[in-house]
Amino acid sequence: MYQNNYNKNDAAIVVDKTILKKIVTSDNKYPKPLNIIISNKMDYSSLSFNVLPKKNIKERIDVKKYHLKKRFIEAIFDRKYSTDMIHSPDHLIFLSSLIQLQKMIYIYLCYEFDLNINLNEKEKLKIWPTNINIDMPRMVTKKTNLSQKIKIKNLRKLNSQSYFGKCESNIDGIIHITADAMISIV
Repeated sequence: MYQNNYNKNDAAIVVDKTILKKIVTSDNKYPKPLNIIISNKMDYSSLSFNVLPKKNIKERIDVKKYHLKKRFIEAIFDRKYSTDMIHSPDHLIFLSSLIQLQKMIYIYLCYEFDLNINLNEKEKLKIWPTNINIDMPRMVTKKTNLSQKIKIKNLRKLNSQSYFGKCESNIDGIIHITADAMISIV
């Protein structure tokens, strides 16, 4: 279940997992700041792959909350890592960061475009990355309360159903990602 945790400057709403009502102000095209707390452990992403045969690597990202405001989203999450590889340190897999990035952009765009934020419903948007750059100078080994932040640097409308966007993201100030994407409302 999603719950809104807010201060006196935030929009005051309560949200369940089936619907997020719009919260648009009349004097600003952007919705008011929104904090979504995930209380049921149902908002997760997972990744499983192998580099060598029979040497599986798995990671699960469990989001605990999102903070949304004008051209910005932050996710606070925990992660669980496991591997069959020997001497592999428990670390955030950069592919998990990319999966989380795309999911966060989806949530953010639903917020800005005034679409219900419900990840269990039919998709409302398609996002196709066109350019991704990753700078990972060291491993992220933290397991709990990690922060991934995204700043939307540019969002240009191409036609009534299509956009082109640019963003910058960082995970705990260690991993830095820049990405461009084509966005289509479906």
